[in-house]
Amino acid sequence: MSKKTLEFEIRDPGQLAAIGSPARLRVIECLSLYGPASAAQIAHCIRRIPESLYYHIRQLERAGIVVKAGTRRARRRNEAVYRLVAPRLVLTRRKRGERFRHALARSYEALLRAAARDCRRALSVDDVATDGPARRLMVHRYNVRLRRVDVVRLNRLLDEVGRLMQASDCTTGGDAMAVTVAMSPAPGARSTDGRRG
Repeated sequence: MSKKTLEFEIRDPGQLAAIGSPARLRVIECLSLYGPASAAQIAHCIRRIPESLYYHIRQLERAGIVVKAGTRRARRRNEAVYRLVAPRLVLTRRKRGERFRHALARSYEALLRAAARDCRRALSVDDVATDGPARRLMVHRYNVRLRRVDVVRLNRLLDEVGRLMQASDCTTGGDAMAVTVAMSPAPGARSTDGRRG
């Protein structure tokens, strides 16, 4: 499989807006973790009723992020099976306009809300490990001043985390884990070239 078929580049503000909904984000996460599924299977995965998902699945289809992968027989009727257009969704690296930036901010907010919900749900489990080498729940926030060379190094390390996550993703067995990384200039901070962050 070529890199092109493994990745789908999100270029359009409409595509980005489609993934800015928490419900649609959950649909994407379910299909990413478990592969092609019907609306009923997706609903079971994300603990919603199927009727509440059809609108969201159609929005993802219109955006070209989800495609029909066929049908399956269930309860004496056929139901559509959906899959992601590619295993990985990536953002375009091209210059973006104001509309794209606004949609991007909404998508970031949806990702952070999903991470907060995941943490809250994990905290409701008494035996979730929060320390040690096998911990399964961790949240850190660092506010520091970094030299340009340190920013470059940090980005390399974050890219390495991404490569580790992709290489370690197994389709069967293993524990489903969500890792959310957010990095931004601190509010009001000035970069070394004098620009505000």
